[in-house]
Amino acid sequence: METNYGPDRFSSNPLLPCNEYIPDGEPYVFGDRLYLYGSHDLFGSGEFCGGDYVTWSAPVDNLSDWRYEGVIYKKMQDPFVKKMVNSGKKGMMKTNMFAPDIVEIEGKYYLYYGIGLSKSGFGVAVSDSPVGPFEYIGRVRYPESEKPKNWKDGRDGIEDGDYVFGKGKGPLLNMASYPYDPSVIYDNGRLYMYFGLCFCHVVELDTNDMRTVIKNEKTGHYISESLIPSMFTQRSKRKDFDGMGMLNGPSIRKINDVFYLVYYGTGPNKCNAMCYATSKSPFGPFEYGGILVSLGNSRYKGQNAPTEYVGNTHGGMVHLNGTWYIIYHRHTSNQIGGRQAMVAALTMRPDGNFEHAEHHSMGFSKSALPAYYQWPAFMACYLTDAQGKTKAKTNSPYILQRELAFGLVDDHSGKKVFQVVTNTTSGSVVGYKYFDFGHEARENTKVILSILAESNGYVEIFVDNPISGELIAKVQVEISSEYTDFLSPLKAITGEHAVYFVFHPEGKTLGDLSHFAFM
Repeated sequence: METNYGPDRFSSNPLLPCNEYIPDGEPYVFGDRLYLYGSHDLFGSGEFCGGDYVTWSAPVDNLSDWRYEGVIYKKMQDPFVKKMVNSGKKGMMKTNMFAPDIVEIEGKYYLYYGIGLSKSGFGVAVSDSPVGPFEYIGRVRYPESEKPKNWKDGRDGIEDGDYVFGKGKGPLLNMASYPYDPSVIYDNGRLYMYFGLCFCHVVELDTNDMRTVIKNEKTGHYISESLIPSMFTQRSKRKDFDGMGMLNGPSIRKINDVFYLVYYGTGPNKCNAMCYATSKSPFGPFEYGGILVSLGNSRYKGQNAPTEYVGNTHGGMVHLNGTWYIIYHRHTSNQIGGRQAMVAALTMRPDGNFEHAEHHSMGFSKSALPAYYQWPAFMACYLTDAQGKTKAKTNSPYILQRELAFGLVDDHSGKKVFQVVTNTTSGSVVGYKYFDFGHEARENTKVILSILAESNGYVEIFVDNPISGELIAKVQVEISSEYTDFLSPLKAITGEHAVYFVFHPEGKTLGDLSHFAFM
């Protein structure tokens, strides 16, 4: 297949190279570059957040040109993780660094993070650069005056004398105020930290050391009441909050003197979404705003079920070139891990609320991608079985990382890997949104599918709808021992369209799809 490769020229989803897995993305502009921070999944590890923290950056005027900035903070730099590892108590919930956040204050960059579901509270690290290296400072802590009588160290200020924020309690005992998924904002000389697992709270931090909690003068408490109803709160008890309940992942931004609290919420129609609520005060009360983006587009324009595999998601907003965007993550494969950063442009209404954005393949692009390039199959944003359903370990297709000679070198395994679309069962659909075929119809064009074919069969290609849309090509496929280009004439079309591949194998599946091109 020719090397006229679309992702080298245009922003597309997922944002980063297909061998990189950065979920829980928090985007920030420092100088003239956009930096993306987040957790770090390692594909095939069978767990979330198994890697050290890394970051990527791109020029704000070229959001397809991402650069790997390397490891910015290692797990073993954290004394709690080191203590657990050295004692043999490894595990995702005890030693993996979950979703972090970062804030810049007077030329210093502060990194806040938690360790799984451990009892270690929040760690804080600092650097002179947005790309690190970050050095551990200590734990978010209570003031010295709050230490209990006969205080004994190790609960879990990590033997440094601190009385750790959260009091060393685990979520089973203290889920309502458990220190989980920190998000920080520096506003008018004050530093606020939001956090929560099923409940969301805010606490102010002392800017003298960036980690000592400050008591709220009005309430007399350190921690606020829950700002967002839990997903477990019955709708009848949500009072004025008639929206999606929170699971985790708070992220805070301020727009035009209004605080926007973004979070991962779940709701009817298998809706897993980035939602938001707003307040004029950092302490609330917050009023539900709506859904920013939903995995598989559940509830988008009335869609009553997701059309791609769903799971948790998490991210934050960023303002670039006059537009607000939401970063979030999708799930790949049919196992834990392998989550990837996605983005969608947001539309802000005059009243300050946002519209529900569409989950798509276009990345930062606000208009359809030009069709006549070679595109990777892993850009798919629509993956369903013959009944229009999508679920892991069923007949629906999914994205899977394979070891392939034409792939990218994986930092984790050292092998060359590439993502493909697999499990292409009879009647299954793989879709892409959106491509622009131009204003004038092009004659004598063709479509090329690169497939490692497990059986004979064919692929129908529709635009706009996989059932009622216009059929623009039918590609015959034969069993192959390597990735093979299968060609078909392409009907001359114009305009912007969603494109859907419908698979018809003679066997169980047609095979793995790696690339396609309209030529």
